[in-house]
Amino acid sequence: MRQQIANLAEALAASKRRANDQGSKLKEAESTVATLITEKVVLETDKVELEAEKAKVWEEAADTFVDGFDLALEQVKCVFPEADYSQFAMDFEVEDGEIVRP
Repeated sequence: MRQQIANLAEALAASKRRANDQGSKLKEAESTVATLITEKVVLETDKVELEAEKAKVWEEAADTFVDGFDLALEQVKCVFPEADYSQFAMDFEVEDGEIVRP
């Protein structure tokens, strides 16, 4: 009987140790999840900021190309002031040697 009680006590102690270990692992996992959620929020915020910056850079690049086209057209007008420039525009294309509207 004493042996059975000792075995039960040992089994109970082992069970408590496993429960404590599992509790520690659970707390560790919860901490990891909380950290990952925080990192996700930070990365999502960074993504939004980068998307806004990307849009700004694209807009600035487009403005630069438009300004460059306008400057080039002004130079051509200076050299050939009598020409008709209404056929030139930033979005026109050249196909088979002719200027066409898209």
